[in-house]
Amino acid sequence: MCVSDFPAGWRVAMIRYVLLAAMTSASVVALSGCAASGGNNAAETEVSVPANAATLLRSGEWVVEDINAGGIIDRSRVTIRFGDDGRVAGKASCNSFMGRYTQTGNGLVFAGIATTMMACPTALMDQEREFLEILGAVTRFELTPDGALILHTDDQRTLKARRG
Repeated sequence: MCVSDFPAGWRVAMIRYVLLAAMTSASVVALSGCAASGGNNAAETEVSVPANAATLLRSGEWVVEDINAGGIIDRSRVTIRFGDDGRVAGKASCNSFMGRYTQTGNGLVFAGIATTMMACPTALMDQEREFLEILGAVTRFELTPDGALILHTDDQRTLKARRG
């Protein structure tokens, strides 16, 4: 049986599932490389982390206002909520997402990210894809003096959020 044998809605869902699985696998491979190298990245050591960083992360919903310096689509909603139990959840533009996170100092890693599978307009789906790709590659975070949460990847991509 071929993918083209399925109805269009199913094809979109299957393609999204395959892409999400590939992104998750790539994140695991990339992160295992960091662990093997000791994770000594100069950028990681430059950011000072408040003693209450874990509490600040977990204290409410963060609303994403910028994806990789490109803003977000007007009236779209992208959110992140960190749970006390190491779970993360939110809205990725069109679909909800959930997974796990680990925070140590200013290090932050997401794993097992899964999403619901609704189809939306192409622009929202593209924004969601970019958000999820960056989220899966995050290695560290910073809390700015003006209250922003900035999630960083090793290849200089960022997500910027503020408390909702």
